[in-house]
Amino acid sequence: MVFRNSESGETFSFPISTLFDSNPTSIQLAAGSYSYESTVPQSGNLSTLPVQLAGNLTVTGDANAKLEGQTSAQLISFNTINLAESPKALQNPSVNLPQFESFYYGYFSTSTPLKFEVSVQNGSRFHWSWDPKSFFHNSFSFLRQGQAAENELANDPDFLFSHQKVPLSDKGFPEFIPAYNQKIFATPLKETSALQWIGDRLFTLNDGGNPAELYEINPETGSILRTIKIENASNADWEDLAASSTHLFIGDFGNNLGNRQDLKILKVPISGILNTNEVQAEVISFRYPEQNSFNSSNHRYDCESFIFWDEKLHLFTKPTEAGTTDHYILPAEHGNYDAFKLETIETPGWITGADLSPDQKFIVFIGYENAGFSTRSFVQTFSNLNSSVLNSANQNRFYLGSVANVSQTEGIAIFSSEKIKISGEQIQANGLTVPPRFGEIDLWGLLED
Repeated sequence: MVFRNSESGETFSFPISTLFDSNPTSIQLAAGSYSYESTVPQSGNLSTLPVQLAGNLTVTGDANAKLEGQTSAQLISFNTINLAESPKALQNPSVNLPQFESFYYGYFSTSTPLKFEVSVQNGSRFHWSWDPKSFFHNSFSFLRQGQAAENELANDPDFLFSHQKVPLSDKGFPEFIPAYNQKIFATPLKETSALQWIGDRLFTLNDGGNPAELYEINPETGSILRTIKIENASNADWEDLAASSTHLFIGDFGNNLGNRQDLKILKVPISGILNTNEVQAEVISFRYPEQNSFNSSNHRYDCESFIFWDEKLHLFTKPTEAGTTDHYILPAEHGNYDAFKLETIETPGWITGADLSPDQKFIVFIGYENAGFSTRSFVQTFSNLNSSVLNSANQNRFYLGSVANVSQTEGIAIFSSEKIKISGEQIQANGLTVPPRFGEIDLWGLLED
């Protein structure tokens, strides 16, 4: 800190302790009026809160003074329990967090989302990401079943404090993963129901009753870049997108009431999607051969997710009663077909979106529970794929938190295991509105056996 006497211009410099200490810093100045300014710590110094102090001070005698300042920084801390080493902040360059007693901690800028590589004692490694919040202290403890985290890192009273206790599975994976880089979609996308990468370009759509249009969006902000009209189609209930190397598929198979007899998938050339704003679609029509009634309130013939895999279309249904999904396959060519039921898969709730990784090594579902006000969104993963039967693959599930924080999650698109985009449509219930959100999750390290 540098103090300048307003009358004489004389300057006085004092170091300010940056340690966790209940004793305030004491300095001595002669009576008079002063301006003051601090030197902001160099970037990369994680142990120091980068505060820019500046203002004016009048000294009349012994007194406690609270100096004015500002910062865009936040505090992040990790309990050392169950961790093999200090978490690594994946910035440029990467750096391990310093340790204070039983915590690793660091102060970070809030200009971009944070991402850490966390190593657990059983050998598991994964990424942990979070959206920045100024004057916020986010503290994390990764706990095995039955463990407690009683200690908390000393916290600045001017910081808002959040201590998250994250359960670990038997594999050493977190049972909860945070969505980050979250944005709110503009009103035209309040009923967004799908996401699909085509190369490094990202597309979405709205569900039933909206125009028969696709939207190319900015992958970072979610803003609409282009609108593509499907000229020869209507939007009865569009629910998901899938892609081959040559075509984009639009799933017009939403069927909440179980009464539709016009289920179809629209097939559009990718060249048209990328280069024009109006395209024509081929139609793949289908039915579920097991469905004998079209007026039952409890049925298994709604569908909101599918993928293109092994030259076929794989559909995953959304039965009225949450907890399972039926896996059907269809040819990916124009025609009228009976869908072939391959298997039934247990799920944490309703499946509302799916995607296959570009290397075809894993599939990810997104959905949400049927639990009223306590409903959580989730992702369910299938890795080490060696056949079309998913029940034989390695499975994991991770919760994303309340739908109040991530919206009604319905879209998922894999760019890589470290960059998976998710989207959720607007919720309106009991006078409350949850806006449509667009975010990201990171599954690096979480897809192995």
